[in-house]
Amino acid sequence: MKQLKEIIFCALLFLLTGCAHQELSGKKEYFSKEGVEYSFNLPTGWNGQEDYQEQYNEAAVFGAQDTTSNSYMFIRVRGIEEPKKNTLEKKAEKLVKESFGVEHASSKKLTLDNQPALRFSFKYVFKQKPVWVSAYYILQKQHLVEYIFYTPQDNQESRRTTVFDQSVATLKLEHTTETTSEQSPEKLNKIENDSYVFDLTGYKIVSENKQQNLLIVRYVFKNKSEVKKSANLLETLVTVKQDDKVLENSPMTEHTQAEDLAYLLENGKQLIGKNDSIESAVVYKLNDQSLSNIIFLFDKEQFKGQKEIIMPIKN
Repeated sequence: MKQLKEIIFCALLFLLTGCAHQELSGKKEYFSKEGVEYSFNLPTGWNGQEDYQEQYNEAAVFGAQDTTSNSYMFIRVRGIEEPKKNTLEKKAEKLVKESFGVEHASSKKLTLDNQPALRFSFKYVFKQKPVWVSAYYILQKQHLVEYIFYTPQDNQESRRTTVFDQSVATLKLEHTTETTSEQSPEKLNKIENDSYVFDLTGYKIVSENKQQNLLIVRYVFKNKSEVKKSANLLETLVTVKQDDKVLENSPMTEHTQAEDLAYLLENGKQLIGKNDSIESAVVYKLNDQSLSNIIFLFDKEQFKGQKEIIMPIKN
């Protein structure tokens, strides 16, 4: 009888261990940033996507969708000047506030193969539906890797979070290739003076009712001045041209493909204090079906010596 119990116990242990391994796909997924390539394993049943920048964020380097539920994820990789463990929490909280407008999300410290990490959990709206967000921030030597998971608000949150923890824990640096500072889009698209910082993080073009092409630009605004300012100050400091014509700002409509960015446009109206940052967006009407590059020109008095920024149209 005792031997039978031992056999049953071993069988159960084997099954439980096997189930744990089956939570993750055996296939490695890869993404890279500035010459550094990373790998990780998705949860079982998740598939990588090709249009992840259009679906989630122009700065995303990877995206995937669960085939069995309305769950999604994407990854961003951010450059960091000094990777210090004691500044991770402050940096991550700032990014959550900038990206989602959330100031008091619950967080948990994680250690992933000696890599300091944080997980934030909070409710949000994605694709006009209420979701849970699990936002992970993992400190690497060169970067801060950010995983964002969107899942339905149901009773499966705890189980899914456990699986997400396992997936993120497989993050591994594969190899590094030397790059020059000129190759970094973050540095090329950053505009700064003594009072403000505008970091253009991404852009895309969408068609409004199949007639008007719109340019959507996402950016992070930092206020360095003593006076409260809003992010949409950018619109008064920049002139955007295509084919030598000044582009007009475009209001959002209920039919636009950009409706998921409505919260970013609202962010642009918020007044923020000194050393605070917020993510926002601006929308411009393009010239008919022109494929000419878009040129950003900045106020010469406010940003002396600032070179123009050229954004090529993506075919």
